[in-house]
Amino acid sequence: MKGIFDDIELLIDETQNFAEAKIEEAKLETIQKTVEIGSLLTTWIVIGLLALIVLVAVSVIGGLLLSKLFDSLLLGFSSITALYILFLVVVYLKRNSLSTKILPNIIYGRYLKTQESHGE
Repeated sequence: MKGIFDDIELLIDETQNFAEAKIEEAKLETIQKTVEIGSLLTTWIVIGLLALIVLVAVSVIGGLLLSKLFDSLLLGFSSITALYILFLVVVYLKRNSLSTKILPNIIYGRYLKTQESHGE
């Protein structure tokens, strides 16, 4: 009888070890995903800030060039502002399709590419 109880005790110990290993694996995977998301977010924030700086510089240059073309500082910079307002209106009108279709597809597509590159 003692052999059966030893086997059951060994089975319980192995099951506990397996469960602990699975929990530890889940924790490590969660940490890995969090780090991946954090680094991706940080990268996009830096890219966004640099793009914003470039956009401001291009806007000022465009405004100055249009000012020379129209012989009016007000008309030059107003033209650039009108372009931004038009872009804002288009984005606002398309916000539902952007938030429910386009952006999730881009984000999920990036997630799938990450999974494929990791061999999962």
